[in-house]
Amino acid sequence: MGGKLAALVAGKPEYSQDNRKPGDVFFHVDGTTIGHTNMTSSDVTKKVDSVDGVGVRSMPLARDSNTAIVFRFHDEGLALRAAKIAEEWANTYNDGAYGTNGVGYSGGLTAGIGITGRVIGALMGASKFGTGARARLLKYRNRTGMAPKHVICSEMCILAFQLCMAENAAGFIRLDAKHTLPSNLCDHFIRNPAHWSVVAYKTI
Repeated sequence: MGGKLAALVAGKPEYSQDNRKPGDVFFHVDGTTIGHTNMTSSDVTKKVDSVDGVGVRSMPLARDSNTAIVFRFHDEGLALRAAKIAEEWANTYNDGAYGTNGVGYSGGLTAGIGITGRVIGALMGASKFGTGARARLLKYRNRTGMAPKHVICSEMCILAFQLCMAENAAGFIRLDAKHTLPSNLCDHFIRNPAHWSVVAYKTI
């Protein structure tokens, strides 16, 4: 981890089971590049994320061997609620394979090669929270489990937090989840230290 990210984690502890909290959001880091977004589950031995070919999944955090920077929301109660929302979206895992009973990843012609339609949409759209994002949130709030149909990794984390609080609440993530990439979300956390803090780094 280098550049400003190294400065952010300077003096912070390594992320371990002893200091994990539900709803912590962590980003895989390759040098100075922000990558995949993850959330620590209500059971802090696990994480929840969304990946191509599966969709939302829950898995042991010990299986994630990536270097990461870890952020924590200022309200631990709301962070726990966000973690539980995301967990409800996870596809079940049985006999070495994930089912299709949860929230999926974007499909289409690019599915399975890592450059999916939803990622392309995130790249092409504006990440500012507006009427489109507000309308989608209202739609999700009226569904069982408040579940979207498809999410990329950063979108999953944003929606889980947005759906557990009012739009005028302190710390509401004012980003359009559908059009926000991991790097945009990480920048948002860095710019909002009143609500998000770097608490640790992860190397294994």
